[in-house]
Amino acid sequence: MTPAPDTRLRPGWYPDPDGDEEYRYFDGADWTDRTAPVPAARRAKFIAQQNAMARTMGTTPSARTGARATLRSAPSYTVEEDPGKNLGIAALIVCLSVSTIIALILARMSRTRSNEAGLERNGFAKAALIVGMIRLIIIALAIVFAVLIPTLSSDGGSKRAGSVAARAAIKEAVNNIETCAATNKDGTYGACATPRNAALRNAGVTRCAGSALAAGATCVLPIGTGGYVVKSMSPDDVAFVERHGPGGTLTKTCAPTGPECETGNW
Repeated sequence: MTPAPDTRLRPGWYPDPDGDEEYRYFDGADWTDRTAPVPAARRAKFIAQQNAMARTMGTTPSARTGARATLRSAPSYTVEEDPGKNLGIAALIVCLSVSTIIALILARMSRTRSNEAGLERNGFAKAALIVGMIRLIIIALAIVFAVLIPTLSSDGGSKRAGSVAARAAIKEAVNNIETCAATNKDGTYGACATPRNAALRNAGVTRCAGSALAAGATCVLPIGTGGYVVKSMSPDDVAFVERHGPGGTLTKTCAPTGPECETGNW
């Protein structure tokens, strides 16, 4: 076996310089008797490395035939050198500081150069690809959330605004009825809880009937002369009802339950 110059190789496992299909350990000064088999999955790359190593170091391995002979055109390089390494480093730097897309392109080019030399993709290119993919996933998720969250928020906001408007309409109607009743000597609600009340009529409040109330509409219904009911429908067809009983009882209900009416009461 021909010893390898110290300046060419670092200690480690390399293709056998005499042409045997096995790895041999170089201790930094000379080749040792330690060998290791070549996994079947790495045989083609092993042969390419062995051919390139032989030319670079000026060794003359035993004659090769068949498939091994066709690999003599592998690029010349010292074993520890990877022609794709510099591109891999550039890809990682670019990925961390400039552009993810450009970094992925550089990492792809680095892998191609490494593969042409019979090597696997170098660690820098792998790191750039991993970091680049993570950044792309984060960007994609950010775009999704940027589109969905405002949509969901605006939908929830519009529903809350609808229920607020319905409750505000009830409050206005109640204030008009109570103001009207305060002017009656007997304090009854009578005509005050009907559209005959000018303030209610001007506000578009109708008398509650058996038919369904239109969205955004408000109606009143007297309970004898001592009480009344005010009902308002939100734009999303949620009915808000405030009942003032003849005995002074007050109940506030809503239906159906949902985002605007969580418990059936408001």
